[in-house]
Order: sequence, then structure tokens, then C-alpha cells
Amino acid sequence: MRNSSGMVMSQRKYALELIKHADVLNEKPAITPLNPDISLNDISGEPLPDSSLYRTLVGKLIYLTITRPDLSFAAQVLSQFSHNPSTVHMKALMRVMRYIKLCPGQGLHFSSNTNLSLMAYCDSDWAACPITRRSVTGYAIFLGNCLISWISKKQLVVSRSSTEAEYRALADCTCEITWLKCLLQDLTVKIPQPVSILCDNESAIALASNPVHHARTKHIEIDCHFVRDKIKANQILPSYIPTKYQAADVLTKGLPKVLHYNCLGKFGICDPFTLPTCGGGKEDTSQVSSHQIHSVQKSKEKSTTESTTKSKYLLLHRVKVDCNKIIMGDTCVAMDEWVEFPMAHTALDDILPCVDNATAQETLSQSKDVTFQLVGMVNNIINNVANINPPPLPLPFPGFLRYNQSGPLVPTICNPLYANRTDRICQTGELDFNNATTVWLNYVCQVNANNTCTTVGRLTPKMYQQMSAAVNVSDGLTEYSPFLAGLLDCSFVRETFIGIHRDHCPDLNKFSGWVYIGLTLSSAAVMFSLVLWVLYARERRHRKYTKHVLESTSSPAAAHPQWK
Repeated sequence: MRNSSGMVMSQRKYALELIKHADVLNEKPAITPLNPDISLNDISGEPLPDSSLYRTLVGKLIYLTITRPDLSFAAQVLSQFSHNPSTVHMKALMRVMRYIKLCPGQGLHFSSNTNLSLMAYCDSDWAACPITRRSVTGYAIFLGNCLISWISKKQLVVSRSSTEAEYRALADCTCEITWLKCLLQDLTVKIPQPVSILCDNESAIALASNPVHHARTKHIEIDCHFVRDKIKANQILPSYIPTKYQAADVLTKGLPKVLHYNCLGKFGICDPFTLPTCGGGKEDTSQVSSHQIHSVQKSKEKSTTESTTKSKYLLLHRVKVDCNKIIMGDTCVAMDEWVEFPMAHTALDDILPCVDNATAQETLSQSKDVTFQLVGMVNNIINNVANINPPPLPLPFPGFLRYNQSGPLVPTICNPLYANRTDRICQTGELDFNNATTVWLNYVCQVNANNTCTTVGRLTPKMYQQMSAAVNVSDGLTEYSPFLAGLLDCSFVRETFIGIHRDHCPDLNKFSGWVYIGLTLSSAAVMFSLVLWVLYARERRHRKYTKHVLESTSSPAAAHPQWK
């Protein structure tokens, strides 16, 4: 997806297929991929009787990390147990699937900024693996503000100190930077020198900058010489950054919610299909005036009125016995046939495009799924975005969940369905579809050019517009889906025809009977008249002939003029 601030690369369709395969569509989303308090090993839990699903999901998870660096560490950890996964490992994998469900459209934002300088974050988690005690390397390399390379992998050897683990990670990051510089040079892209590598271990930085060899560095001598040569050639410059600002931390361990999303904000990871928008709020988000807000409400009312009007004026072929209407007996005959033999192919089947009931019910079920997920998405935004109070970010990187929201908490909207798609009764304090947009107006704040609230409020104008749109769609689906499903399988038309058949066809049939009797009597009268006319004509002709014969007999000369 593209916008004025850049481009977003997302595997949303693939992510949706993955969570559907994992069967977590009805599960509660997880806020982070892994529980930071749980360390996985190969001896916990009972072995799975069939590990094929685990391997399949892990393989697909690895493919999803192409655009989701926030999943890299989870994929690295879970893939270690593919040979013999247990119930504990499957539970952790399902948590990752539920995390993907939280924002399936999440992806990398590539800014349109023309800055082409390289910068890297480098980190390691010393002795992180509880099985082998090998450390985990993680680094993230940026071209300008765009993340272009990252890794989360277990180191090949055991490090005897955190400094040694950090230095090995620094060497791996330096190798990647060297390769990227060569690639960019082939593309005629000039890279400023040196490339900054931000590391949170001062001992590792001192070791890289100090040309003196120590006995404790002999076993990593090759890495030492490699990094020092790059520093000496002014190609890289290791710099210190506090651990709480280390963006690569998310690639080496599971983090709590706030730290996790701080790292995602620095990576430029966002979901263009939900809120907040990608690009760190760089889009043109001018304030929405009250006139525009009222226009949105007016548009909603207009669309609702039009939908109601269209549904009420569905064109049907009705038959009604009235002195001002035309009687069409063949329509009642066709309706009788369709109503009495619903499974047979009748004349009306040729003009009504009906589908089977199973297809119509599946359509209704899909509309319920969309309604449930839309309302769940809106409530998720309210609970996990609008109603949170995250701490301010010290670095000038846009926070994923921070836009200076404050004030009273935004009420959630009533979901008309449970997870099993049965009807649900609204609870106290929940808003319904009719008044949600009106109530939410009280929580809209004014924003600046960076889409950050400058007044008290928890919803930006853009958030309000998108949440209102989701509510309008959910309202329309809830209100009209049963009616539309009835149109699909013709049950609505059938019920209408049954009513016509019940209310009007008996009178029409009775009237048609009298018409038939009248026509029969008229036909009989015509036939009788015709017979009488034939008889009368024959009698008249017979009289004329008899008269002529009598006259001929009484006067032979008159009868035979040649005799004269």
C-alpha cells in the first residue's frame, strides 16, 4: 500500500490464512508474541501425538517474518523444537498466532524520506538458551528511516561473558553492513561514512576501539581484528545507547508490552488497515470541523434511509382483485404451482435467480463473522489504543501507541454476537450502533500536523472517522443481512407469494370461476342462437322453394314459357 508518507509492505492475506489454519479466529488476541516470564526448553510438557501441525505453523511463521521482524525472535525460539514439540511449545505457538490475529495487516513502512544514511542497532542476550547456554544475536539495519535488514539467531558458540556475546553480535552486524554497502554501491547509491552501530554494552565498544590484545580475547581474535579493521578504515563507528532505547532488544528476547511496542515504533512497523496510520502520523490529518462531523452523520442517515426505501420498494409481480386492476389468472396458477411444489422446477424458477438455502445461510454466517470482527476491532482499538496511558518516549521515534491521548475513557460498543455467533444482550455501559458515533464525538481531540492530540481527548478525528465507518458497516450488516439472505434463497419472495396466494388468489379463483361459467353460458347462447339461425334459414329456404313449386304446378305456361 502507498500513501503520501511512503509505502507499506504487508502480508495481510497470508497472515489471515495462517490464523485461520491455526483455528484461532475465535480466540482472544495476545498483546505480545511470547510471554517474557516463560523460558522454553525441550523437557517441559508432554510430547504432541502428531507434530505435523506444529511444524507447518512454524514454517509459515518463518515465511511471515519477511515483513514482520517482531515475529523473528518467536520464530527462532519455536523452530528449535520442531523435531519433538510438546504441549508447552504448542501453547506458546498458539500465543504467537493470537498475537498475529491482533494486527494481521501489520507490515514494514518505507518512508518517502530521501535520507540514505545507514544506521544499525546491535544487541545480544547472553546465555539466553536454557538448553545450550548459547547467546542470541539480534541486529536491525536502517537505510534512512527504513528497516532493510534484521536478524534474530542463536550464536554458534557459547560466550563466556556478556561482553563477548555483544562483540560477536557486533561482528555479525558489521559483516551485514559491509555486504549492504557493496550492494548499494552497485546500485550507485552513495552511503555517508562511517555507519553508526548503536550498542548497549560499553565494554564491547571499548574492546572494539582498543587496539591492545588481551588474553581474554584470544578466542575471538578473528572477530576482534575484523571489527577493528572496519573501524580503522572509517567504515563503522560503534556508539553507546542505553538498553531501554535499544531497538534490537525485541530481536533477542520476549519483552513486556510497552517495551515491545516502543521497538515496533522505531522499526516503523504498523498496520495500514487499522489505527494508528502508518508513517508516524505524517499524513495530512487536518482538524475535522463540526460541519464535517455533521456531514458524516447526515451521510449515515441518508444512506440508512436509502437502504430502507430500496428494501421497501422491492419490485414484485402482485395480483390483486380490484375494480381498478387487471385480473391475471395465469399468475395465480404459477404461484400455486411454486407454493405447492417448492422442490420442483416450476415456471417461476426460470425468472427468479434463487440459490439454495445452504448458500444463503453461509452468506448470513459470513456477514455475522464480519460484524463480530469489526466490532471486536473497534473495541480493541478503544481498549488497547485510545484508553491506555503509555509513558512518553525519550527518543524522537514515533511511538506505536502514543499520540498524547488523555481524559475520560472511551466507552466500548456493544457486540451483538458472541464468539459462537449467537445473539448477545448488551451490557450496562456499552453503546449501541445508533448512538455510538454521537457519544464518541465527546472524546475527539484536536490534533497538530503530526496527528498528536493538542487538547483533552482520546480519539483523533481520523480515528473517529474510521471507527464510525466500521460501526456503520456493522449496523447495516446486522439490520439487513437476514433480509438479503431471504432474497438469495427466495424465501422472502416465497413468503410474499404465499401471502398473495392466501389473501387474493381465492377471490381471483372464485371470480375466474364465475367468468368461466359466464363464458360457458355465453358460448352456449351463441351456439343456440346459431342453431336457431340455421334452422330459421333452412325453414325460410324451404318455404320459398315450396311456394315456387306450387306456383309452377298451377300454371304450366308460367312454369314452361317455351310452350307459348
